Amino acid sequence: MSPFFPMARRLTQVVQTDGEGRPVVYLAESRDPDTQLGSLPPKVAVALTWQGPVQAPPRRARRSARRGSGQ
Repeated sequence: MSPFFPMARRLTQVVQTDGEGRPVVYLAESRDPDTQLGSLPPKVAVALTWQGPVQAPPRRARRSARRGSGQ
């Protein structure tokens, strides 16, 4: 799993254990060819702190195309 290219995936199994006094979780992907569901939703990436909240840039007024003279 890469925070630079996060993808949503189906899981088959989640195993929680205690590793030297700390909780550890192992995630097992499905072998199904449709395991990869697509890009991770931005809301989830923000919740995982993989990316900061991003706001859309302000909209600018569109310039209209003008026809040149003599055409």
